[in-house]
Amino acid sequence: MFEDFWMNIYALKGHKVRCISVEAMYEYETERAQKHLEIGKEYTVERTEVESSSTEVYLQEIPDVAFSSGLFEDVEKQSEEDDQQHPDYWKYHDKEPLMKIVSTNIGEKKEIDWNGERVTTGIFKYSVDEPIFLDTENVKKDTICNRKYHGGIDQAVYGYSLKHYDAWKELHPDLDFEYGIFGENLTIDDLDETKIHVGDIYRVGETVLEVTKPREPCMKLGIRFNNMKVVRQMWKSTMSGVYFKVLLTGNVKAGDVFVEMQKCPENPTIAEVFTSRGRIKNT
Repeated sequence: MFEDFWMNIYALKGHKVRCISVEAMYEYETERAQKHLEIGKEYTVERTEVESSSTEVYLQEIPDVAFSSGLFEDVEKQSEEDDQQHPDYWKYHDKEPLMKIVSTNIGEKKEIDWNGERVTTGIFKYSVDEPIFLDTENVKKDTICNRKYHGGIDQAVYGYSLKHYDAWKELHPDLDFEYGIFGENLTIDDLDETKIHVGDIYRVGETVLEVTKPREPCMKLGIRFNNMKVVRQMWKSTMSGVYFKVLLTGNVKAGDVFVEMQKCPENPTIAEVFTSRGRIKNT
């Protein structure tokens, strides 16, 4: 019943709330509320910090002061999908999110001398501390040097799982692993190619993304690892990463979670597609 009376504790930035009381549980909270708040007035949420016993609300109008969530009610409703975008949501729910962005990565064009040959590549991508814009055919400010195999409608964004990093570190212990080392735009926690199907659709950040295909490793990955063995090693695994089509453009950032909008279990998984292509490559 509390959800119908008090504000949503998972309110995101920009959410509108209304003050309904200045009497809090503790005296110091009451004094703070009486000093800064006005009953009946609407405020804009900057952020909420959710704990097991309480939730603190920071308002854009009073950004340096924390208030109890029990002092407010929602002016507008927020969807459960939006709730799942809140950084504290999954701490208090049994099911972990399928995927969450750990790092956003972009790169510039780089020329490399490889066995006497001059190679131009955009695979050297590095983490950036800001949102990146996912456009219909590429990630803005990112470099794509070979549009036959990268970029375009069905290969606009490349995601790779952070969980795979440990396996590769065992195979290449002398390599300095940084986010983006696989050429991915999105380093994603718990992306699992054996569970993701072609056609699955997710909402993440401001965007909507559709799963299209696995990434097929090429010599550029070998150049990035300074070891061509990694190409064959990837083909022998299911750790291909995933290409996404951008159905709705917009910004994404580290911390954004993938909210499932459509599941296509009738379609093959990314791992199945990759394994099938690997058999053809190795025949």
